[in-house]
Amino acid sequence: MTGTEPIVVCTSSEAVSRAIARYKNIIICGIQGVGKLTSTIRAVKNHPKVYLIENTFDFDGKTKAKGYDKYIKYLLSLKEDLVIIEEVLSEKGREFIQSTDDRIIIIDGIFGRNEREIAAIASFYENYDVRVILIDRCIRYLEDILGHFEIVIELTHDGAVMLPIETALEICSVLNKTLER
Repeated sequence: MTGTEPIVVCTSSEAVSRAIARYKNIIICGIQGVGKLTSTIRAVKNHPKVYLIENTFDFDGKTKAKGYDKYIKYLLSLKEDLVIIEEVLSEKGREFIQSTDDRIIIIDGIFGRNEREIAAIASFYENYDVRVILIDRCIRYLEDILGHFEIVIELTHDGAVMLPIETALEICSVLNKTLER
């Protein structure tokens, strides 16, 4: 993308499906409860070899609510063959890393992960047989890794906005300047 493409507005599932068809590394953002994971799982329903790396911390640094296990079961009901990786560096995580199959990895947030986990996740960005979908609440704190991604999808309750990385970087710049004040 050159940064001059128009911002496209569409439904959440459509946006994620379009992005998966066109891009390798995607960021999905939006406020809590907007359907970031649900829309993503629906979009990858027919893809084989889809993995989800859980994150037990929410955006505010708190342990996710007790209902998170129930939520994971709900996601598995949407895609029964979804492979859940509880920790990046677990046995399942190592199996994923060592595989050479074409696969999709959905990463449920970066916040709360240690340096080793972040390094393992970063290794997927350039891996030609791994498509990365990073789920995060706000792009503000992702400025340092945006260059590894091709598109940001900001989900809203009414649909989605697809942002070229150049636009996302500009938004980060504005948000971070506001934060500094």
